[in-house]
Amino acid sequence: MAHPVFSSVLPAARVIFALILRDMSATYGRSYLGYAWAYLAPFGIITLLAIGFALIIPTPPLGRDFLLFYATGFLPFEMFFQLSQRLKDSLRFSRAILSYPRITWMDLVIARLALHGITQLAVFCAVIGVIMATRDTGAALAPAAIASALGLTAALGFGIGLMNAALIAYFPSWDRIWGVLSRPLIFASGVFFLYEGLPPAALTGPLGLILWLNPLLHITGLMRQGFYAEYSGDFIAPLYVAALAMTAIAMGLALLRYGYAKAVAR
Repeated sequence: MAHPVFSSVLPAARVIFALILRDMSATYGRSYLGYAWAYLAPFGIITLLAIGFALIIPTPPLGRDFLLFYATGFLPFEMFFQLSQRLKDSLRFSRAILSYPRITWMDLVIARLALHGITQLAVFCAVIGVIMATRDTGAALAPAAIASALGLTAALGFGIGLMNAALIAYFPSWDRIWGVLSRPLIFASGVFFLYEGLPPAALTGPLGLILWLNPLLHITGLMRQGFYAEYSGDFIAPLYVAALAMTAIAMGLALLRYGYAKAVAR
C-alpha cells in the first residue's frame, strides 16, 4: 500500500508533467527547430550586440571579450522577461483545461515555471558554455555568485509574473500598461553598461536612484561578479532583490487565490 504522501503527490506530479508537455508543444511547436530557436535567438542577439559595440568602442566596459560581457547582461534579463511573460499569461491561455476537476490553477503556474525556468537555465548554460569554450575570455568563474544571480532572476520573474496575472484579473488594462512600462527595462538593467561607469552627476542624481531601485540592475551586476574577479559591484544588494521577489510572490499568490477565476475569464 502506497504511503499517503505519495498517494497525493504522484497524481499531482503526473498532471504537472502532462501540462509541461502540453505547454512545450504549444510554445515551441512539434519540430526540433521550434525548441532550438530558444537557444539560437539569444545567441544571435548577443552576437549582434558584440559586433555592433565592437565597431564603436575598442574594448568592452569589463574584461576583454564583447560576447561574454553582453551575454552576462542579456541572458539574466532574457530569463526574467521570459518567465514573467509566460507566467503572466499562464491562466488566461489555459482556461479551457481548468474545467478538468484534477487540474488547478497552481498546477498551471508550477508547470510553466518548471518548463520555462529549466529552458532558460539550459539556454544560459549552452550560450555561456559555447563562449567559454571558443573565446579567450580571461574569465574567473565564481559559481556562488552565478547561482545566486540565476536564483534571484527566477524568483523575481516568478513573482512579477504572478503579480501581473493577478493585476490583470482585477484591472484588465494593466496588461497594456505593463507592456509599455517594461519596454525600457532592457536599457535600464545594466545589459549595455556598468552602473559605476555612469557619470558621477548621474549616479548622485535622481537617475542614479531610479536605476539603483531596478532589481534587474543588481542581478546583472551579481552575474558579472560571477565571471569577472576584478569587478567589485559595490552597489549590489542581493537582499533587496530577494525581498522584492518574495513580496511579489506572496502578493501574487494571495491575490490569485481569491481572484484566479477572474484571471481565467479575462
